[in-house]
Amino acid sequence: MSTILQKISGVTLAGIVGMYIGILDVSAQLRNTLVNTLVNTGQKANIQTDRSIGQVAGSVIQVFLSLLGVVFAVIIVYGGFKWMAAEGEEKKIAEARGLMFQGVIGLAITLGAYTIATFFVDTLQDAAGFKK
Repeated sequence: MSTILQKISGVTLAGIVGMYIGILDVSAQLRNTLVNTLVNTGQKANIQTDRSIGQVAGSVIQVFLSLLGVVFAVIIVYGGFKWMAAEGEEKKIAEARGLMFQGVIGLAITLGAYTIATFFVDTLQDAAGFKK
């Protein structure tokens, strides 16, 4: 009886391994088909397709930080408008100055993050051998 169980477990194990290899082969074929379809679509749309994932991530980070910088600049301008509209009331002036101060601090942090991110993305691209 133990030899029958060994044969059954051996056949079952072989079947499981075979199914797993078949699934890997199908998933590799599906992945290749998907990648080729995406590359062809990108080429037809005149989108640059020779960028690495690091370059794309760096671009996304830079765009995000640029938009964040614009938000803080708008906060500074809003604080300036509130100050002009304060009509000499100390409470409104203090609130406007606080907004402007917070905007300047946020802008400084964002510019620092942008500088650091650009430095690291450029350094990693140079180390990996990618050219801009």
